[in-house]
Amino acid sequence: MPLTYKANRKVHKLAFFFWLGLTAFLCLSPGNDQPPLFWFDGLDKLVHFILFFVLCFLGGLAYGVYKKNLLVGLFLSAVFFEGAQMYIPLRSFEIVDLAMNFFGVLFGGIIHAVVCKPKSAFFK
Repeated sequence: MPLTYKANRKVHKLAFFFWLGLTAFLCLSPGNDQPPLFWFDGLDKLVHFILFFVLCFLGGLAYGVYKKNLLVGLFLSAVFFEGAQMYIPLRSFEIVDLAMNFFGVLFGGIIHAVVCKPKSAFFK
């Protein structure tokens, strides 16, 4: 039996808040002094992009990506998460990480707009 529109919205909100919590945990956890396990330099930038891409896409499903409050909130959370890293042991603020967060939000919104046409039920 397919989910109703209200049930879909609840599932999308749950997924959005789960991903927001995961993003917060990963961005705000203390670093470690072990060498990174990334396959190549810069893979952490891709992780930043993916975290915020998915966050914006799920936010678009849950609330509609065209809501200015959602986009402003996601951009502010990107700034907060990256800025807070200055005060977390073994973490540091990096402008490139912040840029990748912004690009993730931007492209997540664009892909959501393309995939979920503005006339869909999610924008009502």
